[in-house]
Amino acid sequence: MRKLVVIALLALLAAVATGDVTMFNATQQSALTTIDIVPTWSQLQGHELVVPDDLITIAANTEMKFEPAVRLRAIHGLAVYCTTQGVSCPDASPAHDTLASLIGANEAAHAGADLLVLRAAIESLGPLEVPGDKPLLVAMLNHPSRDIRAATARALADLRNCQAINDLRVRYQNESTDQVKLVISETLRILSQPNYCLVN
Repeated sequence: MRKLVVIALLALLAAVATGDVTMFNATQQSALTTIDIVPTWSQLQGHELVVPDDLITIAANTEMKFEPAVRLRAIHGLAVYCTTQGVSCPDASPAHDTLASLIGANEAAHAGADLLVLRAAIESLGPLEVPGDKPLLVAMLNHPSRDIRAATARALADLRNCQAINDLRVRYQNESTDQVKLVISETLRILSQPNYCLVN
């Protein structure tokens, strides 16, 4: 009897934690509900998800079905997909547009799940290396949240667009938080490496 109660309790906790992922089978749900780590490409393939379509559906959450934890995993999963060897998500691709739209839709967020979605989208957009994303990311250097500013600086390093250097220097001069200044300084160091930038 005690074992059944424990199993029932664990099932209830899992349902609360994972949100509505009932449209996916058990292995797919597993791939989308562990938020401590970003899914690898082999995990995404191994769980029979339609990649990137299922990830886009969950990340965009247009029907408001998915809990933030599931969305964050899907957002980071898009970056994994887009940076896999042989795959790219250029400007105007569905995965790229989803991430850019999430930044635009949540740029005014100051707390809660929307802020986490904003940060995840910023972190996932940079590695796609689309040069035209510079203005969208640079605008986030002035966000009220220091975590967003730091995430943006890291994303600009991933973007590999040296045209962001002046914007980073300006932000550094006006930045009051040491944590963010350290990240900006590291980003400037990375962008100054020979042959690192895709756009000069």
